[in-house]
Parts: sequence; structure tokens; C-alpha cells
Amino acid sequence: MRSGRCSTTARPGSKPTAPRPAPSRICTPPSAPRCPVRAARYSARHLRDRPEPVMEPRRDPRVCPETKGRIMTQDTPTTTTPETSTQGGESAADTATPAERVIVTHGRSLMALAVARSLGRRGIEVIGCDDSPMMALSFSRYVAHTFLHAPKVEDEAAYLDSLIEAVRTEVPDDGRPTVLMPIHEDTTAIARAADRFPPWVRVAAPDVALIDQVFPKDRLARTVERLGVAAPPTRMVEDAASARAAGDAIGYPVFVKPPAATGGRGIAKVDAAEDMDAAFDEARRLDPDRPILVQGLAPGEDYCLTALYQDGVMRAHMAYRNLETFPGAGGFGVLRETVAPGPMPAAADALLSELRWTGVVQLDFRWSGAADDRPHLIEVNPRFWGGLFQSIESGLDYPWLLYRLTVDGAVPEPPPVELGQRTKVPLLWILGAVEDLAEDTGRFDALESAWQDARARARDGAWGKAAGTLGTALSEGLLPTTARERLVARWRNAASARPELFTADDPMAGLGLLYTVGYMIRNGRLPEELSR
Repeated sequence: MRSGRCSTTARPGSKPTAPRPAPSRICTPPSAPRCPVRAARYSARHLRDRPEPVMEPRRDPRVCPETKGRIMTQDTPTTTTPETSTQGGESAADTATPAERVIVTHGRSLMALAVARSLGRRGIEVIGCDDSPMMALSFSRYVAHTFLHAPKVEDEAAYLDSLIEAVRTEVPDDGRPTVLMPIHEDTTAIARAADRFPPWVRVAAPDVALIDQVFPKDRLARTVERLGVAAPPTRMVEDAASARAAGDAIGYPVFVKPPAATGGRGIAKVDAAEDMDAAFDEARRLDPDRPILVQGLAPGEDYCLTALYQDGVMRAHMAYRNLETFPGAGGFGVLRETVAPGPMPAAADALLSELRWTGVVQLDFRWSGAADDRPHLIEVNPRFWGGLFQSIESGLDYPWLLYRLTVDGAVPEPPPVELGQRTKVPLLWILGAVEDLAEDTGRFDALESAWQDARARARDGAWGKAAGTLGTALSEGLLPTTARERLVARWRNAASARPELFTADDPMAGLGLLYTVGYMIRNGRLPEELSR
């Protein structure tokens, strides 16, 4: 025995105790550090120093490099006793094959990681793909393997050809149910080509004829008008003069929106007619082929309703709102809270039941929060959404429900939604919390100067003086009382929020944040898939 803690020998005068069962060969035990780097080191020491364990059934599925990337299904032993070992030394768990599998696209994104974890934990073999090798799914223990395909942005036809061929060769027919679950903007392109994929692959996307009714935004505007769904007044224009006339008719301020852009790109709030030309020109630059939207403001605040429909019947739904966004007020939600949906499901039905929608969908509303007030529909996303992790953590496992709908043709009864649940995106929620401080140029420049001074002192080894420099700068008014109070309040709001990306059972997937950070450094903004 390496230490007294592991010994089963009783001390003199003590009562005999039963020997402790050996732990299962799971890469990161529940007591492992939460930091991904420390967790990796802890995991390596744990496996190296422990004696060979005996068979121990587990309730929750896990994927581990020790099992060669295979998925542990419910009640499958993670190790084996000598009596059940195979001649080659592999355990029965090592040779087990999951009964079902899924292909998840856009593997760099947090949405894809949420899907992979959801389905991997339920014993489904997860295969990831992207056009970039730096994908979050490459680091997740719940992903069996990944493959690459041609990029979509350069040539959509070549992208589809490459993806279809890769699916055919990387995921051959072996008799198991196989689902292709597209993520983000991959959804529309894959839906259009659904009949081109191998016959053993089922595409978990809405029918493209339905997508064309709600996306891009100009098509949604026509559908909303036809069905009489409550929405802000909207005009579609082809030139700047028509945009100015639309603004005059609706009444300023108005929003100018390119119809096909996502993540808030190109959307501008225009307060007066003299500002319209610049806003229209920018929207036209981003979307040169479709009419530009001029839309009035709706009362209330932004809310997100998420749902799963089957032939026009809402099978599951939950709502959340963003407490913090980055960058800016119209950016990606980085601190979220689940709320009661109020009248939003009925408003969604007014659109999607009429269309006989099937699949997941997310709708943006403006709403006062009062049960007797009517929400106004702003946007429809016919795919998974940026806050998917929020939905899952609130008890509504949309990837699992969609998988079962695709394979079985029926949706399991969803559990009650946990209201008040909060989640956050590591690092980005902090940036959102301090963003208003950065907008105060004078104080921010002074704080930056103090930071540079403190860093120079630290390099010289004067850590105490460095800390004192920063402390003095903060206490002498670089942060006004109101700003400090806002930061403290925001920090407290996020204290109980569950962090997206970093989890005890899948710590190395946190390295997927490198993609987001690298993209921000290179392009000065968040990736497009980080949208509401």
C-alpha cells in the first residue's frame, strides 16, 4: 500500500472495517480539480497510482481514453474482473458498441459541445465534424472521434459534397440508427440537401420548405403579416430613399436589419432620418441580394422562447432572458436566467402551429413580462440556439428529445422546467460585466496606466508594491461608487450560475474556449455562431 489512507488493516483497539471498493477507471474522479489543466494532471496521477480496480457498474454513461473513445452505456461495467476478461486483455466494456450514434456538425461551437455531452451521457456514440481542427468536440470525452470537411463560407456546394462524402466514408452503415444533427447555420444548408445523404442517415432538421417561411427575416416578415402574428411594424426596402420614407412612416427611432445576418451583425438603431443612409449602406453591404428591413421598436424587454414541435404541436418549451450580454446590449447572452414563459407559447403557436412545424426552434420576443401583455415576435431561428446549455441545465434536454423524435417518431414526456436557473459563459460574462467601465475613457485610461505600473513592479519582483499600486488606484476613485456597486451586484448575480464549458466529468473540453478567444484576438469580435 502506498499510504495509510488506502490500507484496510485495522488499528489496535479499533473496530474492524470492511475494505473500501476500488474506484472505477473514470478519467476524472468527482473530487478532481475543476481547472482543466490541474484536472488533467490529477487524472494522470490517479490512474498511475491506483491499483487495478475490480468491476464496478456505473449508472451514468462516460467516455474515457482508457476505453479507446467508446461510450460507457448505462449499467455497463467500466472495468472487469479476471473471470470476465478476454484473452487479449480487453474488458467486455472495451468491446461494447453503443446501440445508437449521432453526427454533430460545427464542432467548434458551444452549442455542439452541449449536444455532444447531452447525447454522450445517454450512451449514444457521438461523432463530431467541422472545417477546422480546433473544435471543442476534439477535447470532449463524450466524442468518439471527429472528422474534417470543406469550409462552408467559401463554397456551399463544395461544402455539402465534402460533408456528404465524409459521412459516407467516416460513418458507414452498420445497422445502427444514425442521426445527423446540424448546428447553427449548417442547419439550412443540410436541410436543403437532406435527400442526398446516405439512406442510413436521418437528418434532424426542419423541412426546408418550413425554414423558408421564417428565414431570412424578410420571409418571416411576409409570413407574420399573412398569419396576423403580433410583431413590430416592418417595411422592406431596396434603396436608401425608400428606407428614409419607411422610417418616416413608422416613426423614429427604428431598426435597420440585413435579413440574412445572424448574431446582430449589421443591425443598427437609427434615431433620425439623417442617419438612415449610413445604416442602410452597411446593411446592404452585408446582404446585397435581399430587401433590407426597417422595423419599429416594440415595448418591453428581450425574451427567448425555445421549443420542440411535432407536426405543429408544441411538445416541449422553456423561456429565458439574458442578464448580461457581450459585446454590447444586443450581443450574445453570457449570463442567462430561466423564466416563466407567460403568453409566449401561445404567440409561438400562432405561427408554428399554422405552419405545422416539426423540429427545434427558438423565437425572440419583446415583452413587458406582464401576463396580460402581448409579446411581439422579433426573430425566429429554425435551429439550436446560443443558450442551448441554459435549456439543458434547466431540465429540458432538447438534443435528447430531438434525437428520440428523429429515431422513434415520438417525443418523451419532458420533465418540469426549473425556473430561476442561471448559467454563464466563462470569461465572456466577466467581459460583459466590465464593458461599461471600459466605455468611460478617462477612468479606463487611468486604470490601464496603473495596471502597466503594477506589471512593471511585479516583473522586478516587487509583488507587494504592485498590489499596492493597483489597490491605491482603485481606492482613489478610478472606479466610481456606482460602477463598483454595479460590478459587485453583477458578480453576485453570477455567483450561483452554472458555468458552460467547464464540467467535472468533461474538464478538457474547456480547451474549446481557445477557439473563441483566438477568434476574438484575430477578428476583434465574437464568432458568428455565438448568437441568441
